[in-house]
Amino acid sequence: FGELALLYDKPRTASVIALEDSQLWVMERDDFAVAVRRLTKRPVMRKTVELLRSTNLFAGLKEEDLSWIAMVCRPKVLQNGEVLVRQGEAVDKFFILQLGEIKAWEASDYGEIGGEAFREPGKIIEKRSLAMAEWPVTLRASNDLTLVVWISKLTLEVMLDGPTEKLLEKVESGSIDDWWPFR
Repeated sequence: FGELALLYDKPRTASVIALEDSQLWVMERDDFAVAVRRLTKRPVMRKTVELLRSTNLFAGLKEEDLSWIAMVCRPKVLQNGEVLVRQGEAVDKFFILQLGEIKAWEASDYGEIGGEAFREPGKIIEKRSLAMAEWPVTLRASNDLTLVVWISKLTLEVMLDGPTEKLLEKVESGSIDDWWPFR
């Protein structure tokens, strides 16, 4: 806990209380920064940075900014037919396609209706959902192997120091590079 405060030089947003005798390890900010720099040189991290650079959302950002974002990305592997999110679930993450295909399905009175298919690596899946409370569609893998990376909506909002809707407005207007809050 506390990694977001270290990563983004923000105050901690929660207190932690031990429920039993515990040992706690502490890492100073400078030591954490050194560890992060070493980690960003690893091949998996480099691939994540390249994936982020390929999105229209993060394309104009500097290498250092992309590395910070890559630090909070988490991978998820799905098999054909596996559900990523269900229609009506709370929007608490956003996803970027790395490999494979994700298809959107919307529930109707006649069953599920297939919608947009996301096939292009670097494509943000259902970008409009970031401004919503609930997923408007079910997202399901439609390849034998599909890989996405995800970032929690809360983490993104802490990074951006504001709601994700603000980020979407900047992307649509093409002015994200001028606004990016880590500079």
